[in-house]
Amino acid sequence: MQGLSTPLVAAAGAFLLVVPFLAGGYYVQDSLRRMLIHLRKGWSLILLYLLVAIFVPFVNSMDTFENWVLATIPFAAFHACTYLYSKLKIFPLLLFWLTVIYILGYQYYGPGW
Repeated sequence: MQGLSTPLVAAAGAFLLVVPFLAGGYYVQDSLRRMLIHLRKGWSLILLYLLVAIFVPFVNSMDTFENWVLATIPFAAFHACTYLYSKLKIFPLLLFWLTVIYILGYQYYGPGW
């Protein structure tokens, strides 16, 4: 079905990835003052690693997705902070079920894998 290969579907997928990442970054920054020095340095290193890993695919000449794998671990760590540190528990619950509905809808109505 070609109806789901629109830019709107790609934008929805990007939205479901970027919003929890940004919210997780906010929650990490909010809780940094209560963390020990070791944890603060750890989160700073994870952020630095993410920034370097984001630029690796752009300087590499290959057009495959293997280079983006480097960015998944720190991206997932910030993404997970949305679900862990959120005070309002409806927000991560809503994000989770919207993501599940998006994935199922894309697999069922879209081109799938």
